Amino acid sequence: MANRTLSFKGNHKEIGKQIGEQYKAWGKMEVRVPPYAESYYPKQLEIYEKFFPQYIEFLEGLSLGLGIPVKYPIFQDHFLRLFV
Repeated sequence: MANRTLSFKGNHKEIGKQIGEQYKAWGKMEVRVPPYAESYYPKQLEIYEKFFPQYIEFLEGLSLGLGIPVKYPIFQDHFLRLFV
């Protein structure tokens, strides 16, 4: 497989959307969810909101690019499979 470089421009949400669109074009729609993820994601979201708000913006853009418009995608059962 030849190496290739993908380039994205914009803010965190815009780049997330572009990456989500690329994932969708590649047919990427789910990944394994670790056991008990629901038990630690609420605390994880608090930490991300406080220290890494741009990551939340990136995930929102990613969800839009994949066609899954949700407020906090890492908490939605159907979307959780994408990130873990």
